[in-house]
Amino acid sequence: MALTAKNRHAAEPSARTPRSFAIQRGRKTGEGRPSGSAFTLLEVILALAILAAAVAMIGELIGYAGRSASNSEAETRAQMLAITLMDEMISSKTELSERSRESLEVDDTTPWVYSVSLERTKISSLTSVEVLVEQDLEKRFGPVKYRLVRWLPKNLASSKDEGEASDESDSSGEKPDDSENENA
Repeated sequence: MALTAKNRHAAEPSARTPRSFAIQRGRKTGEGRPSGSAFTLLEVILALAILAAAVAMIGELIGYAGRSASNSEAETRAQMLAITLMDEMISSKTELSERSRESLEVDDTTPWVYSVSLERTKISSLTSVEVLVEQDLEKRFGPVKYRLVRWLPKNLASSKDEGEASDESDSSGEKPDDSENENA
């Protein structure tokens, strides 16, 4: 009895190999998808989810970079204002005296204030001058601050130290010598 192709497949159940099954579905062996077919819906959704996550991360990085650049610009501005104030006080353009949160006149949308404090040092001929420049904003906005400290000769910081020096000489315990005037 001669077996026809139809009878051969029926007589041999093992003749249906994965290769013959793939050929029947329109696929060639070794390829992952049928020739001429498109992506599946699952593949498209997965690709879109990965793309959306990448775009979200890039957006966060851009926002963080913008905030960092803004803070850096404000810190640089505060540093320049503090150096300018210190230079004006050293050159006697501005009086060297203690101040607390005085407004600065600047061409800026953010208001700036400054404080100056003078302190004695262990070296008698020097005075510590501290200039603090900060944005006049609420704490929740994270205002930028910059502190500049320089040690200056006492003759530059004489406005505060002269008053202290006269207080020290009066409190030394010595009384003026009025006895010569009474005896004369």
